[in-house]
Amino acid sequence: MDSSMGRPALCAHPAAKMRNGGQACIAANRILVQDGIADAFVEALTERLAAIKVGHGLAPGVCLGPVIDHIAVARLTGLVEHATHRGAHLLTGGSAPSHLGTFFEPTLLDHVPADADLTRPEIFGPVAAIQRFSHQDEAVTRANDTEHGLAGYVFTENLDRAFNVADQLATGLVGIIQGVPSNAAAPFGGSSSPASDARAAARDSRSTRRSATTTSLCGRPVDRPSSAQRPVETARQGASTHWPDGEDSRRSHTVGHSPDCRPLGGAPGPA
Repeated sequence: MDSSMGRPALCAHPAAKMRNGGQACIAANRILVQDGIADAFVEALTERLAAIKVGHGLAPGVCLGPVIDHIAVARLTGLVEHATHRGAHLLTGGSAPSHLGTFFEPTLLDHVPADADLTRPEIFGPVAAIQRFSHQDEAVTRANDTEHGLAGYVFTENLDRAFNVADQLATGLVGIIQGVPSNAAAPFGGSSSPASDARAAARDSRSTRRSATTTSLCGRPVDRPSSAQRPVETARQGASTHWPDGEDSRRSHTVGHSPDCRPLGGAPGPA
């Protein structure tokens, strides 16, 4: 959301979108970029994706392997074609290399319209869809306009804004300034259908209900209250926040640094 967040967002994008060829349950599907930084961000991201070498995973220099089968190749081709027919701009990639097997080029589309098929499903492939927005409320509304709610990502230099947006996202996981929000010490799960149907039913059967969103800021788990709640005792980084008896909901946030995370000053964060 801020001009200074362009570089961290570019660094995190391959992890959020392209790891395992985009075939990850928490891979980013739609990338919402504020108008003021969109042109520069899209130009830099296009260069980065165009430079990714596709091929056998053990070959020198290769960073992107195959998708699962020919059905996936055909599905990705169809999603890209439908988006471009609806007015999206194809900036790089968009097809399967003819000399390889079930591979698909790292693909970036800009100005993807809301009615494109690409914006609805889990893409499960190396295709990134850029949508632009003007205001924070617009971004949150569009981000939540999906039946999938496993993971979301926020990039901003304002930590208050980051947590404010994270609290509004209808997802089970939120990564702040990082592309891998899952953590072994924190809950993992979604908050929209179909991922949360069973969990929602289980919660509804309890007398005390609890909803959890795990928000990760480059690493360690620490619980943080939602805006309407106040903890009895807030612990230091890496520990827990203790809640009053009788609380019926909470948001679990992960705060800290992972070895591959660089704070805004540029120095590596502590492991």
